[in-house]
This record gives sequence, C-alpha cells and structure tokens, in this order.
Amino acid sequence: MFTSSVRRGRQAAQKRHVDRREERVEKTKAATICVDGAEMNFPCTVRDIHSSGARLSIVNAQGIADSFLLIVRSDDLIARCKVAWRKSNEIGVRFARIGDLAEETRMKAEQHAAFNLAIRQQNQRLEQDRQQAEQEAQEQLQAQALRVARINAARMQIMGMDPTQPYTMDDLKRAYRHQAMNRHPDQGGDPVEFQQLTDIFNLMVQAMETREQDAGGAAA
Repeated sequence: MFTSSVRRGRQAAQKRHVDRREERVEKTKAATICVDGAEMNFPCTVRDIHSSGARLSIVNAQGIADSFLLIVRSDDLIARCKVAWRKSNEIGVRFARIGDLAEETRMKAEQHAAFNLAIRQQNQRLEQDRQQAEQEAQEQLQAQALRVARINAARMQIMGMDPTQPYTMDDLKRAYRHQAMNRHPDQGGDPVEFQQLTDIFNLMVQAMETREQDAGGAAA
C-alpha cells in the first residue's frame, strides 16, 4: 500500500518517541538502604529500576525515612533517593542523584550531614512546640487566676468588703452579718438579693477553707 511521505514522517517520529522512553528494567537485585550515612543500614530488594527511580521491597517500609542512600553493589550504583510512595512492604523512590561506588564515601558523608541536620531541625521543632505548650499553659493559668480574682472581687463588693484588702474568716462572717441585717426579708430586704448574699458567703467560706487546707498540706 502506498504511504505518503507525510505519514511516513509521522510514523518515524512516533517510533523515535518510543525509543526515547526511559527504559524500565524489571529484575530482582539485592541492595542496601543507608539512612544516616553510617550504621543505619537496611537490606532491601530492588524489584525494578530505571533512570529516575526504582521500586524496592523491604520489611516494614513505613519505618524507613523519606530520604536515604540506595546502594546496589552488583550494579556499581549508589543513589540519593526520595520516597515517592510507600506501602506496607514496598517503597517507590525517585533518584535525586546517581553515582558509582567510587563516590560511596563522599555520598555517605553528605548523607550523614543531611541526616544530622534533619535531626537538629526536628529537635528544634520539638523544643519550640514544648516551649509554646508551656507558654500556652502558663497563659491559661494566668487567665484562670485573673478570672478567679475578678469573681472574688465582685463577691467581696457584694459583701461590702474592700477587694484590695486581705480578709480572715472572722472578717467574712462579720461582713455577712452586717449585710444580712440590712437585706434580710424580715427587714424589708429583697428575698432574691438575700439568697444571693447567702450563696456568695457560702462560696467564699468554702474557698477559704480549701485554701487553708491546701496551705496546711503544703506546710506538712
């Protein structure tokens, strides 16, 4: 069948495009994952490898770091890898850099430095998180103390006491008796206001007893 020159040109272009696709070699090879550039080495199996990455089988793939060195001694290959995906026992990686075993010492040293930097950065983040949590907890305690102080000051004002002055249990009882004489319903006072006064007195008594118990426990 006659084929036009244009069609022949397209077919040739398509064929060249296919030829330029990166070659994926499917074969099993023993390899080693080096996480820290030193003693943290894990055996793995290369299931397939191509110019930009590989598929690796390893026990507990979830425990492997996101960046490591892959060493395939049978192919005289060492590669700096980034994890692209992971399953329970497989990892897909992309090669950030490829070399031969003559570069093993240098690439391990670089990996070791990168690993230590990542650890320092992680520790810094943890310390920052700890400091932030402590600061937030302190701010919450301060806010709680401020709320308690405001509530206590409002109660003292209702009791006719000076919120800026310390008071004893006897001071509290005297203030309550004085206010009760004026606000008791039998004296023409409002029953609701008298009940409020009594409730506040009981709360202040309870709070004072709790503080005294805590102070006594701390002293013991």
